[in-house]
Amino acid sequence: ANGSWPAALGRFATRPPVALVLVVLWALYCNFFNYLSNLPIDRPLFYGVQQRFWIQPLMLLTMLCGVTFTVVTRAVGIRGVAALALATAIATGHVKMHFADRDESANYYVRDFGRSILGPLPPYSI
Repeated sequence: ANGSWPAALGRFATRPPVALVLVVLWALYCNFFNYLSNLPIDRPLFYGVQQRFWIQPLMLLTMLCGVTFTVVTRAVGIRGVAALALATAIATGHVKMHFADRDESANYYVRDFGRSILGPLPPYSI
């Protein structure tokens, strides 16, 4: 009686599909974070905090995309080097479309912060 429910569900009870686990984890995290995040996003500091916390669900979503890509390419019959070339083309296209929005080459916040901390110190004090 104690072990009958896993037997009734079969393999799914002991080893659920990876995609299903990722979807459930992603949905739980997003709902939990949205419920608890009550920071106003009109202030840059709080907006930055919000952005950093969205990295975790985006990582799960990226893993789900990878699993889905594998399933689709296997179903269509694309394997090996062709699948690698397709994945590289998709990733390159994504970077090309969004690079201008995320270009931080002119971002000197950390350098300026370090200079503001070290500037008032006497010469050769460090």
